[in-house]
Amino acid sequence: MFEISRFTEKDADQWFELWKGYQEDENLSDEEVRAEVNINWPRVLHDENCHTHALVLSETKEFVGFTNFVSTWSRTKPKDECYLCDLFVMPEHQGKGGGRALINSVVDFSRENNLNKVTWLTQSHNKKAQKLYDSFSKGEEWIRYKVKI
Repeated sequence: MFEISRFTEKDADQWFELWKGYQEDENLSDEEVRAEVNINWPRVLHDENCHTHALVLSETKEFVGFTNFVSTWSRTKPKDECYLCDLFVMPEHQGKGGGRALINSVVDFSRENNLNKVTWLTQSHNKKAQKLYDSFSKGEEWIRYKVKI
């Protein structure tokens, strides 16, 4: 049985381990992961200035996944919207409903806060995640561009 809650300040070490697992495909050193954590940890705890939120997925008191998301203004609708930034479940816990529970929690948050919609991106090769995501909504035909500064 999964439990979903907000991170607290005492969870920093467990956040590091989750973020390290999330970044595994990036082949980052512990030092590089720690540098990212030092930037994002204060935001994970909820930064009112950038409207960030994060939830942790636990199973028998062990942290096994997370999501973080932002509420932001909509350029086309009167209601604000939600952007799901990251979603991760440790590989050994995937396929048990934890990812679905995290997404449902973000959807619930969005309903409770009168937001217009929840959107997110995934990599085109991530077919396993797309199977879950397609159960919420079919993907759209958008191509993302990025200019590094």
